Amino acid sequence: MMIQKILLLLLVVAGYSMTAKAQDVALKTNGLYWATTTPNVGVEVALSPKYTLELAGAYNPWTFKDDKKMRFWLVQPEVKYWFCEKFEGHFVGM
Repeated sequence: MMIQKILLLLLVVAGYSMTAKAQDVALKTNGLYWATTTPNVGVEVALSPKYTLELAGAYNPWTFKDDKKMRFWLVQPEVKYWFCEKFEGHFVGM
């Protein structure tokens, strides 16, 4: 019985000592690129409460029938300023 009380006390103390953390990283993709058979991925990282940095990339190595090709690669960095909070609402990017 004493061990259960100690474990319960430790659980309560551990619960109060933990801090909640908001979203700091987002993993993204572009559905329209996938519709054109272009694999793509992007990662967006919070720099501060109002600024984020995104790095997105895409690559299309395919050759279609009749030797038609749509080959390209894309790397797109972007810094965003969010008007409300990061990852929420409207932003201006460069």
